[in-house]
Amino acid sequence: MYQNQLMKLSKDPEYRDQFGAEEARVDVRNPACGDELALAFDVEDQRILHIRHYSRACAIVFASARVLCGGTEGLTVAEAARRVEAAMAFFEGDGDWSHDWAREEMAALGAVRAHPMRMACVRLPWEAMRKALAQLIFA
Repeated sequence: MYQNQLMKLSKDPEYRDQFGAEEARVDVRNPACGDELALAFDVEDQRILHIRHYSRACAIVFASARVLCGGTEGLTVAEAARRVEAAMAFFEGDGDWSHDWAREEMAALGAVRAHPMRMACVRLPWEAMRKALAQLIFA
């Protein structure tokens, strides 16, 4: 289940822990297992900058958060929202990842679909981003 790619992503320190006074911040929790994640970023000219996460969670959450951060930093809020929705549809489906960004990483996250109970861990960072973007869009 924990493919080499997932483990590598989960140990990557990029995008971790260094919170400052980011414009957008959201905290989410998976009540089933206790995983916790805080996601924060700045928005400048409608672009997501300085995205970071702090997680007290399993390796799958760390890996998924790494992919989310790497896949959305620098995008506009609208572009990030489209990526989040594409990822969520992929996680809930059974097909292959068909987008050009993060192919290997998303394939590794998609492999977790073989273990449905663990998909909540994969989705947690993306749900946090969905929530943060909704706060920005509807503010």
